[in-house]
Amino acid sequence: IYTLSLHDALPIYYRIPISQEALVIRASATPHYVLNMILSGSFGLLLLAVGVLVFVDGKFAGGLIVCLLGLAHLAFGAVLLSMRTTLDAGGIHTSSLLGTRDHPWPASRTGFFVRRYRGIVMVIISGASAMLVTPEGGAVGIHSLSWMGLSLRRLEAKGMAELDRIWAWAVARGYTRETGRYTELHGPRKRLQLDNRSEERRVGKECR
Repeated sequence: IYTLSLHDALPIYYRIPISQEALVIRASATPHYVLNMILSGSFGLLLLAVGVLVFVDGKFAGGLIVCLLGLAHLAFGAVLLSMRTTLDAGGIHTSSLLGTRDHPWPASRTGFFVRRYRGIVMVIISGASAMLVTPEGGAVGIHSLSWMGLSLRRLEAKGMAELDRIWAWAVARGYTRETGRYTELHGPRKRLQLDNRSEERRVGKECR
């Protein structure tokens, strides 16, 4: 099993070895998720400390509520830490402490796209994450395949290059093939796909 590297130092032209039967992408190797884990865990510990002080002050109900909130943040951090995506002959499998979801490989490279977003806590920092279009027209986030930086355009170009690598590997392995079939997104997330078309054209891709 090959653990996919998402480090910035990795050249875009680097190809995933075809000899690898499966790829594993771990959230713990992604700066975006690591930052969220640290923030969630730190806030959880802070709430637990405050909850203990409230208990000592004799306010048991309030202390219990604050402690529960702290435990919830710690649990959220643990879920983020456990997130990973496995890509193999059986499809794309996203898993965490909450369970596993299995999805088939898309019938076209257009079944992968990059979602861009601005940071909420740190407005200066932008983010991007990989998305998968399901056969039913749904959009599923690929756990752990995300990036942070200052330039949305650069992040999306980096994400699309990473998806190109994964797609080329999957085609070479015979896990999928390019059929030219384009699946439209349905519902509120259709806007994500529409926003992505201009960026695909800008980096030299065609989306029918």
